[in-house]
Amino acid sequence: MPTAASAFSNTTRFPVSVFLLAAMQLCGAHLPAQETNQARGVIKGAVSVVNQDNESSAPEGLLLELKPLADGSPSFTAVTDATGNYEFKDVPEGDYLLQFQREGFEPFTATLHVRGAEPIVQDISVKLTGVTEKVEVKEQTEPLSTTSSTTPKLDEKQLESLPLLEETLRPPCLLLPA
Repeated sequence: MPTAASAFSNTTRFPVSVFLLAAMQLCGAHLPAQETNQARGVIKGAVSVVNQDNESSAPEGLLLELKPLADGSPSFTAVTDATGNYEFKDVPEGDYLLQFQREGFEPFTATLHVRGAEPIVQDISVKLTGVTEKVEVKEQTEPLSTTSSTTPKLDEKQLESLPLLEETLRPPCLLLPA
């Protein structure tokens, strides 16, 4: 026989569950989601390379890296275009380290502070440190044999069985049933 407490809980369980579900949905509808309207900035500029004669050129295909100073944030990369320009888009607010490091060039580093959506222009001028070419040759020959070699000799029967260029091939014979 059911007790009064268990009968009460069974009859009120469903309406209470519906009420709690409705309350959660109403409260959740008014709570803002995580703020996604954080200001994002743009960092752009031009890279120029100065050679030993102090002549400047705009190189294409140089890789730049933008590293956040805060731990756990992803870094960004950009490549210069045909006129030496680069651009980092949608950069969250924060402090960053802009780096250019490549063999044959002086390294470049700058600390940038992204605040708001106003673009930051950082032009970069790097000098060539000299182009060096390294050629490495490795020996890959097989050692010569120091044993004497003998040439094989063919006897008269073997020579006769060898095909000659002047011989003509005969067409195959057709076998017909009798």
